[in-house]
Amino acid sequence: MDHSDLLEIFYEESEAQLQALEEGLLSLEKSEADEEILNGIFRAAHTIKGSAAIVRATGLEEFSHLLENVLAAIRDQRLSPDAAAITLILEAVDEIRKMIECLHDGEDRKADAELSSRVRQLLERDDVPSPSTRPQKSRPTTADTEKTYTIDLHLLPEIFETGFDPLMVFAELRRLGEILDVQAVIEDLPKLKEFDPTRLYLRWLIRFRTGAALKEIDNVFLFLIDDNPIRIEEVAEPPSESFEAPLSSGAAASVLSPQGLRIDQAQLDQLIDTSGELLIEIAALRRILREERCDHPQLEALGEKLESMGGKIRDRSLMLRMVPLDHLFRRFHRGVRDLSLRLGKRVRLKIEGGDTQLDKQVSDSLGEPLLHLIRNAAFHGIETPEERSAAGKDPVGHLRLAARQEAGRIIIEVGDDGRGVDLEALSRQALESGRVHEGATKKEILETLFDAGISTVDEVNDLAGRGVGLDSVRSTVRRLGGTIEIMTTKGRGTTFKLSVPLSQTIIPVLKARIGSGIYLVPTLSVVEHLRAWPNEIKSIEHLGEVFRYQGRYLPLLNPDVFPGDGSRPEQCSGREIILVLNGDRGDFGLLVDEVQEQLDILFKKVELGGLDWASGAAILDDGRPSLILNIPGLYRKFLAEHSQKGGNT
Repeated sequence: MDHSDLLEIFYEESEAQLQALEEGLLSLEKSEADEEILNGIFRAAHTIKGSAAIVRATGLEEFSHLLENVLAAIRDQRLSPDAAAITLILEAVDEIRKMIECLHDGEDRKADAELSSRVRQLLERDDVPSPSTRPQKSRPTTADTEKTYTIDLHLLPEIFETGFDPLMVFAELRRLGEILDVQAVIEDLPKLKEFDPTRLYLRWLIRFRTGAALKEIDNVFLFLIDDNPIRIEEVAEPPSESFEAPLSSGAAASVLSPQGLRIDQAQLDQLIDTSGELLIEIAALRRILREERCDHPQLEALGEKLESMGGKIRDRSLMLRMVPLDHLFRRFHRGVRDLSLRLGKRVRLKIEGGDTQLDKQVSDSLGEPLLHLIRNAAFHGIETPEERSAAGKDPVGHLRLAARQEAGRIIIEVGDDGRGVDLEALSRQALESGRVHEGATKKEILETLFDAGISTVDEVNDLAGRGVGLDSVRSTVRRLGGTIEIMTTKGRGTTFKLSVPLSQTIIPVLKARIGSGIYLVPTLSVVEHLRAWPNEIKSIEHLGEVFRYQGRYLPLLNPDVFPGDGSRPEQCSGREIILVLNGDRGDFGLLVDEVQEQLDILFKKVELGGLDWASGAAILDDGRPSLILNIPGLYRKFLAEHSQKGGNT
């Protein structure tokens, strides 16, 4: 493994360790010094330090070692983890993240000197409690409650490439109890001329006595969860001073075996693409058999079986790219804490539905939009403690970040119990800017919050006031094929509701013919499809055609927005087919000649030369490409055209 490969592994794993550090520190701030939390924080810092040494990042290794010393002082109860200490340690975590970013650019820089000095000063604080007041470890220490374990420390030969030092295990075990005996197994040791100093040839058999629980011993080996076959077994009677392998299995044994597998994203995407193409070829084969009137039961059964197997391959491939949203949501605890301190507010973040699964590509794209919404809620929505108390509210404001799955989509809500949107002030601003007309509905007024340049605060600073955050949120959600809406009540709070597809790879569509062209309409945008007589369609000046739907008139799009032969016939003797679609900012109808079938298609993002009414393309079972309609973009095109004609839409 060359240095560049080591760096890539380091970048990926260090971000996970930094995330664990932040979460542990925030948990530590909210509760008593829980030993498990303290150990987790220390392990994360220790891992970063060891990994930095492996990739020869000297500056990062030195600063991580300094941070590790501070965390060791907290763990050993020599330093109190008060708010000031936690804030400074979080600054150090941010500095480590910056130093890692510099490594991407080939720069191994030292940490900020002023910050390093302040971190060192933490170690000089006199927080050590007197022996009479120092909390005692909860772990039992008497001989009656202690147990003896045998540990087979069997590590992979390439363990050094991960930055792990086996001596860490012995140091952690000594902290938990007493190491009675260690034997090195040298049977794999090669001849001197074959010896490779970068590989590990030894294996250790350890006899260990402790009052700690088996789970605490397991935690020592959290560094090694990937591939190392380590065994831990409680022994009823202490063995002799010398003992031999192998360890026998027993009821109290703990086996740490492979827990995960790193998968290259590009290879996974290729697998998903191939599975989609396989389904297309199977569908084409079955279509040919039907067209040729091949009445062969065995061939038909084989085709069905192949189609089922292809679907399972596709679905399981997609599942490999699904991640729980909790991984994304947990990042915001730190942001809410920092915002609260900066704004002089007290805000508590509550997370619901973190186990909801979403395609990683979609999840990664939602980070910035959700951050905007959370900042918006903390700045605009949540009042100061004094304002909340005066209004009879809890001085602590509540932010809610929730997720759930509904009908093939993921619903994410960001809500607060703050002051709510001032509709009167927003309406005045929207009217003055010409964004809405007199008599606009509440929904239309709230929609203007997503327009660039609209802001409900007078003061502009680095947190808010420029009217650009929500505009970028809507743009990102639309690009993902999703929608966003606002629900607000004055004095009670505001909730933003995002609806995004589970995946951008496989999407359900209606296959529709318009003229001689075949187009794919995402079913998640289809409200209903119905038939209407020509005389049920009205024409309104400056707006065009409309049709009556559930007691209201909706605009009707003619297929002449499409290129080529998708135009509507001049004469129509029967009832016309209308797809009622949700265009993000309102419902509308689209005339089609035929709705053929519903399909699950493999979405392909392609460059369409500025056609904002199409979001991509798919290959049909007859081998022909077909455009996938972008319903919000189609409606925006319609609104823009009629706005230029002077219509009030």
